[in-house]
Amino acid sequence: MESKGFQVQQIKTLLLAALIALLISCGGGGGNGGTGSSSTTYSAGISVGDSGSLVIDTEKLTYSLAIENSSYGLAGQTLTGNLRANSDGTYSVVGTTYGKLFVYPNYAVLPVKIDPTDAKFADYFAKHPYITHAFYVPVFALKKSSLLTTTDEVTSNGASLEYRGATIYQATVSSTTSYKAFMSRGAITKVDNTSFTLRACNNGGRSSLNAQLSNCTDSIASTKTFTFDSASNAWLVTPEDTAHTTQRIRAYFVKDSITNQVVGYIDTADSTKNSAGFSVVAIAPANTPLPHSSAASYSFTGYQLCLSDANCASTGVGSLQEYGVYAVDSLPVSNTNPNIRTEGECTSTETDNQPANGFFQGVWSAGSGPCTSAGSRPDTAGFFIGGSQVNGKGRSLTVLVGYDTTVSAPTPSQKLTIGNIAEN
Repeated sequence: MESKGFQVQQIKTLLLAALIALLISCGGGGGNGGTGSSSTTYSAGISVGDSGSLVIDTEKLTYSLAIENSSYGLAGQTLTGNLRANSDGTYSVVGTTYGKLFVYPNYAVLPVKIDPTDAKFADYFAKHPYITHAFYVPVFALKKSSLLTTTDEVTSNGASLEYRGATIYQATVSSTTSYKAFMSRGAITKVDNTSFTLRACNNGGRSSLNAQLSNCTDSIASTKTFTFDSASNAWLVTPEDTAHTTQRIRAYFVKDSITNQVVGYIDTADSTKNSAGFSVVAIAPANTPLPHSSAASYSFTGYQLCLSDANCASTGVGSLQEYGVYAVDSLPVSNTNPNIRTEGECTSTETDNQPANGFFQGVWSAGSGPCTSAGSRPDTAGFFIGGSQVNGKGRSLTVLVGYDTTVSAPTPSQKLTIGNIAEN
């Protein structure tokens, strides 16, 4: 017969086990974004070319962005901010008028402030003397617990897929800084389950070269290898820029559960601070067309990285001027081409499936008003990425890059925009 003391000890052990199980089921570990946890940890791509780790806490209404790789001396720095809960269930970044946090099933987008009065950003503004004011840049963040680690996950196990990319990049060689902003399109080939190659062509940032996206010949194609590195939980990309042997190119991917795309980003950080780059990418079923909606209108919020004052759009709504963040209340929608869209100060005519199926081409109007100024009408191309459903209505992201040929050298005119489009 068991002793009374032994029975008491058994009861204590069972109670302790039950308590541990309860804590686990309630998210007691925290920070994983699981059921019962108010915070989610993301691998964060900052569109200036840096990357890090982002924690969003919707209970404490805070975010914390720890920068890990930087071309601007920010490695080891942490940027923090507060969120504001909106009546419609969304969140906004405190200090902005239109800076909403957009959360998708496996990724999120929010803007962060780059401020010339903050000493930590001194190196950034020294490298971009054409920007003299504070502005907001998009952070494209992928849920860490959902990162893809095998080739079969990235390529959907050999399905017919194509790569789409929107890239902005800068490099300094012999004291001369060059800027690039371009769209890319290509095909991926599995090497093994930890490596694949990407053969792609880009448009060089000009619509006159958009034919290269649909007619990618060997003479203009480039090939890079993506190899998964378990130490950094990233895909390391080679070859790197031969002029900058200290740079490291890293790619990260997650699955978009709504659109059957793989989405991600590529960042380039250089420890000698001579180069920086950022790409938003989508790996989608081949020739997937743009989505259309029968909604009467869309609401649109765009986050923009801009490399000169002249090229950085503000909201253009009354006296509310926020460089890098802009919004409009509604957009006309048409299931036929072209579509007209107003973004901040300017209006663009967008032609779907040009220059290649799944892309669109934007031409900014050159009428009266702000759009006549240099930098206001970049030559752009873009594509849709991902999607989600909120209250039965769809929303998705657009990614655009390009530059304005009316801007004289050496002032850079490249910019990248990540925009959330939601059905009203």
